[in-house]
Amino acid sequence: MCMQKITRGFMRIPKSNTISFSRHTDAKISEEKPSKERMTVNHTLNPILLAVIAVLVVVSGLFLTSPSSPTLQPKTNQVYIVQKGDDLGKVAKMFYGSDELAPAIVWFSTIKADEDPAFAINTQDNNLKEGQKLWIPSIEEVFSAQAKISVAARTRTDLMELSIPQIQRMMDAGQLTSHQLVAAYIDRIHALDRTGPMLDSIIELNPDALAMADALDAERKASGPRGPLHGIPILLKDNIDTADKLETTAGSFALTGTVPGQDAFVVEGLRKAGAVILGKANLSEWANYRDNASISGWSARGGLTRNPYRLDSTPWGSSSGSGVAVSSNLVTVALGTETAGSITAPSVINGIVGIKPTIGLTSRAGVVPIAHSFDTVGPMARSLTDAAIVLGAITGVDPRDPMTSNSAGKFYFDYTQFLDPNGLKGARLGIVRPLIGDMPPDVERLFNKAIALMKAAGAEIVEIKDMPHLQEVFDYNDKTVGITPVLSYEFNGDIAAYLSTRVPAPNVKLSRIPRTMDDLIALNKDFSAQELKFFGQDLFEDTAVHGKISDAQYQEALATYRRWTGAEGIEAVMKDNNLTALVMPTNESLARIYAALAGYPIITVPGGFTDNGLPWGLGFVGPAYSEPSLLRVAYPYEQLSQERRPPQFLLTLNRKNR
Repeated sequence: MCMQKITRGFMRIPKSNTISFSRHTDAKISEEKPSKERMTVNHTLNPILLAVIAVLVVVSGLFLTSPSSPTLQPKTNQVYIVQKGDDLGKVAKMFYGSDELAPAIVWFSTIKADEDPAFAINTQDNNLKEGQKLWIPSIEEVFSAQAKISVAARTRTDLMELSIPQIQRMMDAGQLTSHQLVAAYIDRIHALDRTGPMLDSIIELNPDALAMADALDAERKASGPRGPLHGIPILLKDNIDTADKLETTAGSFALTGTVPGQDAFVVEGLRKAGAVILGKANLSEWANYRDNASISGWSARGGLTRNPYRLDSTPWGSSSGSGVAVSSNLVTVALGTETAGSITAPSVINGIVGIKPTIGLTSRAGVVPIAHSFDTVGPMARSLTDAAIVLGAITGVDPRDPMTSNSAGKFYFDYTQFLDPNGLKGARLGIVRPLIGDMPPDVERLFNKAIALMKAAGAEIVEIKDMPHLQEVFDYNDKTVGITPVLSYEFNGDIAAYLSTRVPAPNVKLSRIPRTMDDLIALNKDFSAQELKFFGQDLFEDTAVHGKISDAQYQEALATYRRWTGAEGIEAVMKDNNLTALVMPTNESLARIYAALAGYPIITVPGGFTDNGLPWGLGFVGPAYSEPSLLRVAYPYEQLSQERRPPQFLLTLNRKNR
């Protein structure tokens, strides 16, 4: 994700392919048009079934009400053509007497858009285009869909929200096996990812996952566990290489038919620790770096990932599938990647923990790149404990990634040692107001609540009124050399180096094996029906000409951004004020951009819910390799606040959180 994409809108669009799941087997990709059956909604219901559905909805706490209208309308499905001045709330009130069902209109419309793109909706700002179509479901259809989603959400709830330490204790006691855990997750994936709420968070399941689990169960019985990840299922973002039966495609058909020659370094670490690679998670295609109009959470192979808290809302990206799958209890933990916000943003909006490590703490070898000066790989989990365990398994010096040599003597194989429940006592936490600016009232209320909690736990809060070079950074981006050309300059060389490691898949004959950016551009045109249906590839095309900057411009721009945001920015402010960490509203602060440009770490932790019912996160930022210090202060906040709550997969606005 690039700097400009942090604040732009995200369009809701449909899947262009289908993925059918067979229980305990691999996911199979099909380019056929999705069937109407994917909606899993009956068009006609008898009175007895409708009564049962109503009871289910009431029991689940999701009763759909129309406070201003005694009669729920409409009673039949309708297509509405958007008129000038319409918005989703207005249309919902027109048909239902309340804006509470606006999310249902969006969810049904995006499914209908599988057949007709005119139903696509931009839900980042809820702006509608005059003349576009909306699918207005009958009230029976809405009841039916929400009831089925509620039933699906109760699949294998016995294993929901279990942490890695809890799972290990159950396995050691003989109460649970890795096979049973993997099978349970596959059951939930079948119920929630391609049916029910249709989260579309997973592109592909590993056909060998259960066999891997069996082998690890036998090993545990024979010689004990290798460590805390023994037998634990993990999902990988689909830009992380695995040398197995899984594909690695960055969500694009352009990379299908070729495979990596070996595992990514981080995957080698996970396998060595005993993790089960469950599958590949959906993502914003090419990590949101194919076109300036790319769609957060959408890829040609995986379709559109949906936010599990409100099914009409964006999951953000680019590690969208990783965030949604972890939050929805489809897996224990996942890996994401970040250039500028791609771990932290989806972690926040999906109500989970995300760690964006220091550049070079985790290897990028075997990861589809954007830019080596900014890319990193990190864990996404439901708790800091789980994230810390995974982080320790993926660190280390890797000869294939020269930047990891900087981490020698600075990385740890066990980051749980820094999870101190008393870590806030005596900590000095800085609030850099210029990096936060004006906050919406609900965000300000949540941020102030978090600050008060940390003060009560012994932290000293330091108000910082100035951030060096702040205006200069944005002036430089706007008037001299923007960050996007810097990224594109690196992308051109980095992607060619990565593509050189790909080989044809067994028994696959290809007319073109992509080796350059020009090859990828041509392949996208070959697959234009799938790839270019909703947006183009202008970033690819710019990259093909080195981002239109010279070697000297690139070197100067990179050094300038690094210095102003790093040594003379975050690091200078922290040294001058003797700070332990900076704290911020993760998704509403420019500190996230500063940390990305400087290559510094961020940890984000669930911090409550905004008035629209979506999760909000508190972020902790520090200088390079300060992950231990950040964990020390983030962990007691997490334990005291306890703001993580599982999603409800709502088709209606949640008045409780508004």
